[in-house]
Amino acid sequence: MEAAAWSVGRVWSGGTVPEPWAVQGLDYFGAYCIPQHQNGPCAVLPIIQAECLATLVQDPDSVFDLTAVDTKLDEAIFWRSVANIIVRCADLERGCREVVVAGWCEEGPPEVVRTKFPLSQQPDQAEVESVRVGVCHHLLSHREEWLQPGGLVLLVYSCCLTWTLDALSERTDGGALVYEIAATNNLTSLLLRGPNPKLLDQDTNICPIGILMNSSWHSNELEVVPECLASPALPIWIMMFDTHCSLLIAHPLSSQPPEISPQPSQLIHYDGFPASLKILTIQPGAEQEQSTACCAVADVVQAWPPDKQDRPYAWRSWRFEAFVIGDPEGTEAVPPAARWRCGRCWLSDPREYNCYNDPDAVLCKTCDRGRGECGESVLVPYVGLPVDWRDKVDSNDSYKSKVAMMLCTKWPAVEIVNEIEIEIHQELSLVRERIEGVRLSD
Repeated sequence: MEAAAWSVGRVWSGGTVPEPWAVQGLDYFGAYCIPQHQNGPCAVLPIIQAECLATLVQDPDSVFDLTAVDTKLDEAIFWRSVANIIVRCADLERGCREVVVAGWCEEGPPEVVRTKFPLSQQPDQAEVESVRVGVCHHLLSHREEWLQPGGLVLLVYSCCLTWTLDALSERTDGGALVYEIAATNNLTSLLLRGPNPKLLDQDTNICPIGILMNSSWHSNELEVVPECLASPALPIWIMMFDTHCSLLIAHPLSSQPPEISPQPSQLIHYDGFPASLKILTIQPGAEQEQSTACCAVADVVQAWPPDKQDRPYAWRSWRFEAFVIGDPEGTEAVPPAARWRCGRCWLSDPREYNCYNDPDAVLCKTCDRGRGECGESVLVPYVGLPVDWRDKVDSNDSYKSKVAMMLCTKWPAVEIVNEIEIEIHQELSLVRERIEGVRLSD
């Protein structure tokens, strides 16, 4: 899709709308799920879904089940949520005088028509709400072009035109909002927090929707997620991991103001690409107790592979191959069928990593010492490790799922103790039918 002339360089880093954005519509199913069709617009879709949930939970007449993906959502609530995002982009502090909703010309993309909803110079809350209602009604009456491929592009254009093109250029310093196929923090910030502040700026106001983020998303301006985003007014978070975003929701979802840092017992994780919906049961990490072993650990070599394979990410239930000092009480010998590792070689300076020996070998192939004097590694359960070694194991992100790593940025040492995947493929097939032009019955 060729980009509208005004958007080249301001919205898209190239001269065209990237295919993942061009094919993405706002086609939703259930209470909040929007399937993502290609890799790219994942930073924007969870914001729409989170806004939808925020609108839904604050509606006194709404009754919904986050896990019931076939629950039909009131259209008005969905489009009001989209309207909220567009109206939020109006920079009222700088005298924004209109909210703009983009639509395709009769000839179709890329050229757009602009429907304008005027604002006075200093609008009060009632006037802003009136504009929001007008935008919602407009979206409802034009919903087919927003549900179809290109609908997400219309949302981006509406937000940019409402923000104003001058403000867009000023914020991005002449750069684009979408670089190649990925949204920049400027676009994420605009849709989630409005024109001001920037994505990771601290704010005295608690944000309705929060962010959990790993280090690769951190900006140079602020190295941590501010408390206003880590502990939002509603327990809904956009999870930003590496270059991918998904949605995390406390279950059950409540509009009651949370305490300073509550930890729910269950969470819903929705990932739009590939589409999956999971219920996570979590609990605080166990209190660090004194080691149950009666020996010191010289070094931990690895988590025992069979345990990792049998219980992925449940690292506190694993055994660890280690070299111990003194009486190895509370440990297990490495199984006879496994290769044995020479302690003298492993603990030498410099370390000799290639010190594995065949199970029936009586001499170490590296140092030529007898097996009895080499000091073999043993298996130590997690609870048998000294506290300092448990701390090192807990900080090893390779032992954790991506979701667990993100949860630990909010609730240190939290554990996912159960995970249930909810079947959504039937709902996805209905959405695909809509994408392919099969009109669903009203």
